[in-house]
Amino acid sequence: MSTKIFDVLIAAVGLALLALPAHAEVRIDVRAVGGGAYPVSEYSFTEPDGVTISKTVSSGGSVASASADLSAGVLRALADSADHDAGSATYAVPTFGDTFTFSGPMSGTAYLDYSFEGTIVVDPAKPFAADSFAEMLVYVSSIAGAATYDLTLSSVPGWCSAFSQALATLGCVEGTSIAATGSIPIAIVPGDIYILNQLGAFAQLGDSVSFENTARFAFRLPDGVSIQSRTGQFLATAAPIVAVPAVPEPATWALLLAGAGILASAARGRRS
Repeated sequence: MSTKIFDVLIAAVGLALLALPAHAEVRIDVRAVGGGAYPVSEYSFTEPDGVTISKTVSSGGSVASASADLSAGVLRALADSADHDAGSATYAVPTFGDTFTFSGPMSGTAYLDYSFEGTIVVDPAKPFAADSFAEMLVYVSSIAGAATYDLTLSSVPGWCSAFSQALATLGCVEGTSIAATGSIPIAIVPGDIYILNQLGAFAQLGDSVSFENTARFAFRLPDGVSIQSRTGQFLATAAPIVAVPAVPEPATWALLLAGAGILASAARGRRS
């Protein structure tokens, strides 16, 4: 991994780990780096107590686009990189966070369900493997403790073992696409709870990292438990997340087809 893009990763996703006050915000950071003499195009904005924000910047064929919707629980990011010098990085990092409290019985567990879906398109003409990747990060802090959850997709073999040992509590995938769903347990306790959700897309050397389809979040609460957030909008309109169905293995397909044949034979027997 090049030092420069590693520094970009630390600077961007590190927002979730440094100086985390109990507040609410919606934030985006986007940067497009073109080739040759093209200037860098970048934009960074934080909206305290905001609900939605989006921005697209471009330079020399590179495009970075990000959006965050606190109420719907949706983060989208696209980093489309032109063929430029090694070491420069195009990235899109949307973030939202809010402080909330539980109401109802102060026991049991709530769940923050998530989905993380997108692709990395690798430029086959580049001379060496670029460090292009996407990362979903969730930070949870309460009187029960603090934890950081991370799920990563990387285009470079060996990237997971080299970098993600410290943070990959949800996993790391080396490849060009991912569609994952899961749940983060949150203890139901009195007092303020702060959750920050972040999505990062980082691309180099002609690669395109598309997570426009997206990182999504939704709460599942036990009966009798509700939440009240500072904004009054935290995941208020978020749709339930349905688990991604597993792709059947060949042996499973064979069993399914055999079962279908048995059912069809039984149906013909009843009609006769």
